[in-house]
Amino acid sequence: MMFGMGLWLGASLAYAGAIPATREVLGLASVDSCPTIPDGTIPLLVRTSVGLMASRGDGTYAFGCPDLWGGGDPKVATNVDATEIWYVANGKALSSLNGGCTLEPVGLPEGLGAVDVIFWRDAFWVLAAASDGTSGGALLKWDGSAFLALVSWTDFRPNAMLSAPGNVLWVTSLDPRARVRRLDLTGGVSGDSSLGDLPDAIENLIRFEPTAADEDEAWFVLEQAGKQWTWHAETVVGDNGPIVIWTAMPDHKRLVLGPVKVGDSWLASIDNVLQKSDELTGVWTPTDITLPWTCLGQQGDRVLACTVDKIVQVDSYEEDGTPNTTDVFSFAQVAEPDSVCSSATCDRAFTDFLTASDLLARPDVAVCPDGTTAADLGPSGCACATDAAPLGAWTGAAGVLWALRRRRGARA
Repeated sequence: MMFGMGLWLGASLAYAGAIPATREVLGLASVDSCPTIPDGTIPLLVRTSVGLMASRGDGTYAFGCPDLWGGGDPKVATNVDATEIWYVANGKALSSLNGGCTLEPVGLPEGLGAVDVIFWRDAFWVLAAASDGTSGGALLKWDGSAFLALVSWTDFRPNAMLSAPGNVLWVTSLDPRARVRRLDLTGGVSGDSSLGDLPDAIENLIRFEPTAADEDEAWFVLEQAGKQWTWHAETVVGDNGPIVIWTAMPDHKRLVLGPVKVGDSWLASIDNVLQKSDELTGVWTPTDITLPWTCLGQQGDRVLACTVDKIVQVDSYEEDGTPNTTDVFSFAQVAEPDSVCSSATCDRAFTDFLTASDLLARPDVAVCPDGTTAADLGPSGCACATDAAPLGAWTGAAGVLWALRRRRGARA
């Protein structure tokens, strides 16, 4: 399972002051105190617009203050059990061993500034660009005490990365044009393929991010002046090495969420409409399904989405493609900051969060997304007053396939 690539929120829903909104799931756990959540789908960490919420293992989440990481909108990654969290923001890589309460800088090689981070292949990986703003950068792997520079570039300024099943890493650049590289890390770095510029000259991009990928194809979301759209890359091995076939969304949209992989199809929410693309086609076909989601991604084969204050898991699909979901997190489960993290600033931020989320009058912190508390469950832990979803309802996100069968990701 790949972590740190869970859910992607549309850039048009950027940080909005004190307005709380879920943004991404980082890691999943198998043990929890809420019987209505399918086993193995408990978010370990939930990144929000007002901090990082960390699971306490009892169904509640500790409020993590945004000022602990310096505010802004960092890239975040965690190891498998969330005992170590990495943040990348403002060119710096920071590490925490206590749930984000304190952050320690991780020194990068001279001349490089961090732009992205993932946890992959049992290690933290940092994408770094030349700190002076010129072309150049490197892919760095943390070995526990120092960085290993696996790939270095002088004519490519990296911007974002995404791991794919197997040993492939897709890396994008915005400078001087939108460009892509595909790295094959089999036995080290056995291939660094430049896929060149996008076929159309695109100016003033503020986002060019890989959002979903297999070894031989990838999806990218581009944003420009409030418009978003996708490009699709399919790699084909020719006589002179890999070549790429590019396919663009025919018209610009307002908001693209996903894609995610379900069976042999890609699914995305594009302007709130569920759309499907078969493997290796790069063409979206709209459905009649309208979705209320604000983010969409996956952890391994588990598809996750969110609304402003909840995270849901997509369990299966109806014959017409309508997704069946189970709530796996809500703001009702967020408790006060852990005492070792608490400060006057953090406590004020928590009060602001409760106010904005209309939670000041709640009788107790919930242990289930529907507001069920530990007292409601009683000593037996039985949610007798609720309709608990049977664990067998989870079908590995492949569900019932409507011709919708079936990453990283996003991360209702």
